[in-house]
Amino acid sequence: MTKSYNLKIAGNDNGLTEKLEYLGGIDERSIFVDLLGNPKQYSNVWWDFKDTDNKDIKEFNRYELNNSGAGINSMVLKHTYFHTPPREIMEKYPELEQTGVSIHSVGEKVGYRNLGVDETGIEVLTKTEEDELWTHLIYRPRTKQYIKEPRLLSADEAISEGLPLDVIGKQKGSWVRYYINVKSFNQSRKKNWFKVLEDTVNARFRKRLQTKYIQFKSTQTDKAGNILNEFESRPASYPSIQTPYHDMWEDNSFEYQVDKGKPKIYQVKVGFRPTAKQPESKRFIEYLKSRGLTSAIKGLEDFRDNSAVIVEDKEDGYVYFSRPLASSGYNSTNGKPMIRILVDKSDIKTDLTKNEAWIKDGDGHTHHKTTEGRKLNEWLNVEYPVDKSKEDQLRNRIYEVLTGERHIHQLYYIQLCGVFGAPVDDYQWAKDNIMVEFPVKHKRIDFYIKKTNHILELKVGTPTGDKDYNQILAYEKLVSKQEGKVEKVSLLGVSEDMYPASITSGFPKPLISKFQTELNQDFDEEYSLVDLRFCGYEDILK
Repeated sequence: MTKSYNLKIAGNDNGLTEKLEYLGGIDERSIFVDLLGNPKQYSNVWWDFKDTDNKDIKEFNRYELNNSGAGINSMVLKHTYFHTPPREIMEKYPELEQTGVSIHSVGEKVGYRNLGVDETGIEVLTKTEEDELWTHLIYRPRTKQYIKEPRLLSADEAISEGLPLDVIGKQKGSWVRYYINVKSFNQSRKKNWFKVLEDTVNARFRKRLQTKYIQFKSTQTDKAGNILNEFESRPASYPSIQTPYHDMWEDNSFEYQVDKGKPKIYQVKVGFRPTAKQPESKRFIEYLKSRGLTSAIKGLEDFRDNSAVIVEDKEDGYVYFSRPLASSGYNSTNGKPMIRILVDKSDIKTDLTKNEAWIKDGDGHTHHKTTEGRKLNEWLNVEYPVDKSKEDQLRNRIYEVLTGERHIHQLYYIQLCGVFGAPVDDYQWAKDNIMVEFPVKHKRIDFYIKKTNHILELKVGTPTGDKDYNQILAYEKLVSKQEGKVEKVSLLGVSEDMYPASITSGFPKPLISKFQTELNQDFDEEYSLVDLRFCGYEDILK
């Protein structure tokens, strides 16, 4: 039998005022992300936006599917689900402490206040694993009144009333429904808001989707419940200037110190993405289309052709915020840097909807984003000098020439094939055998051909004496230990001679002797020094 439930919602919003100082710009995208951002366990979630008689009003249904939801306990319903109590209440009841990536514990409240149609209230059906019965109610937060008094229902009673236990399961989980006004959605961006939701979820929850911590689908339905539009989220991919043109990252660390303050070291991942006009961008789009994926860049902020800063949770990859980094101070010649800063939520300060956020230094202080940007640009100039960017570009272009994706003068192409030992016009051989950025220990070798045990290391400019000499010897030893005896080592450089007479003549004679003659006398492997100017360096970069 249905039981009445004397659930007295505290209705205390005194804590909201102390959080308003963090309130930034609010839009539907940030609200949706916040609503989806705090599951307590692995969850399978479905959101449905159902048409009503008013084209601007949608019935917003949120389901946790097949018993995957944790449910909402009575203390949360009483104090924090509909309202924002002051700090002393939160301290009095430790079980109310925010979980997951929640920082301010106001996502539901901000979402409803900005999107919800207040007259209809919020309908909740929920049950935790410990509860015997389901709680059902409809509550109007603004007036602090019940539209439908709380009741306790058995599973059979809930089903008999048409409540969606067939969707969320009979054991635990939640269904939440209220009505939202979508008239203002994306008016400034002039984009389909439902597509924006897909791109955003795929990007902001990328790692959660990969690990299946969250599974998410969304539908648009007509008044009869027929599906008009739908998507099922899949992890988004980041574009890369490097082959295979997606999701290429280098691990590094960033020391954040302002003036004489205490430094804080963040682990970061750095990648370089092509601009819209670079051919690598087309390769990335082709990759997405072939696999039905979306671009992570489209689901984050509009970086344009600036560097990108992406701050994400170091445990589950949730993207707290992202923003463009002004390019002043760092001018990459090949692609634009993306810096993923890995943080714990205690490392950042955000506004209520995480539209604006800042990382903390070693003293726990935050600084204006221009200061953040200046420090990151200074770091980029040290860690990723422009020459390295040119090297990445050159490596990619050489591979594209050998695999038939880019064409240069035939004589230059034949010379390049000779350097790599690749059959002329056999592009498939190149694709099957030439490995780019081949991993060995903690290093990456520019090219490795397993079929012929051939190492090819690339330099933009003239190789330098001891540094490059020691590098190729170390690479030979590492690869020999990992893959078996190396047969050939080629050092590819770019001389200052615009028109070299042979493949080595553009380099100084002492350098030819050091990197080729002497090495071939002292070791069993075949060593060669290659001037890419003789192989069409300028043509490759066109």
